[in-house]
Amino acid sequence: MQPLRNVTTSLYDKYGVQVITAVVNDCYNRILSDAELSKYFEGVDMNVLRKHQTLFLSHLLGSKRTYNGANLKAAHTNLNVSGGHFELFVHHLDESCKYFNLDIEDRAMFISYIRTLKYFIVNQ
Repeated sequence: MQPLRNVTTSLYDKYGVQVITAVVNDCYNRILSDAELSKYFEGVDMNVLRKHQTLFLSHLLGSKRTYNGANLKAAHTNLNVSGGHFELFVHHLDESCKYFNLDIEDRAMFISYIRTLKYFIVNQ
């Protein structure tokens, strides 16, 4: 997977790990308040997941740190994630990006890239 970069700088360099961490935390707060999605996270150590997701998204956005997390397909195989639930996750992620004032062009690029990962996550 190639990191997401714009012409002059990566989105990671533009926003930094603090904003990415804030977006991840806000997104998961939204998800855990969503009756449709919260069931996927019952019994999950959310502190570990938030850190993992921050590393993953930082990598996607252009961090130079190597990402050594689990294979996306393998990590989601037994979760039975539907296409609708994936889109609901994307919606919450986009709302979190808006909340933290990511530029609309950057959000569009980021969300488009996240949507390319649907094949690896949806298995229902």
